[in-house]
Amino acid sequence: MEYGAATDTGIVREKNEDNYSVDTDLSVYTVADGIGGHLAGEIASYIAVRTIQEYLSAHNPNDHQTPQETILASIIAAHEAILAAAGGSDNNLRMGTTIVLLWIPSPPHTAWVAHVGDSRAYLYRHDRLRVLTQDHTLLLQAKRDGVLPENPSLWPPRQALSQALGASDRIEPETHELELQPGDQILLCTDGLTDMVSEKEILALLRRGEPPQKTCDELILTAIANGGKDNITALLVPIDADTN
Repeated sequence: MEYGAATDTGIVREKNEDNYSVDTDLSVYTVADGIGGHLAGEIASYIAVRTIQEYLSAHNPNDHQTPQETILASIIAAHEAILAAAGGSDNNLRMGTTIVLLWIPSPPHTAWVAHVGDSRAYLYRHDRLRVLTQDHTLLLQAKRDGVLPENPSLWPPRQALSQALGASDRIEPETHELELQPGDQILLCTDGLTDMVSEKEILALLRRGEPPQKTCDELILTAIANGGKDNITALLVPIDADTN
């Protein structure tokens, strides 16, 4: 399938700790955001996307493993690979990353989306935009659990993650099964995009119907124009009209 992908350092950060990977043969699309403030975030994000691609290439679903089990196992493998790499170098200790991925195994009309952290997946369908993932942040977790202090100044920082690959002792990836429809578009992105570009702006760019690469380039440019305070990555996967 035709897809679009773009990444940029932004105008504040000195280096790009985001990574993405695409395997059109496997229909696997991954985006990772190395955790800012942690050492070797760019290494962690690279290990994550590489390990997931390699795992899914070697472990296609079969009678002994469902697609959901396979995609979860690939994320656990990435988490363990990052921990192993960190253990081998004091400079990389506790490096971490988010992950969000799209996998379209056979039959091609069913997709799986999985994530850890606050990188997101969106579905654009019938002129509407819907977020498919729920950010794994301490603030949202506290809100869900009803344990926020009364004083907002004591709330957890908005971007503090509740889990991340490599940076957490234990992770609980979330998976979502999605029945695809012709004309769907799935956007994977890091918070460098969603913090700078509103969902209204994202929707407006998708409504233009431009080729996916041009749309991703425009998303990056919009994030930069709006401040570009973090690394920015966007990966857009359109679903062919004859998918099902």
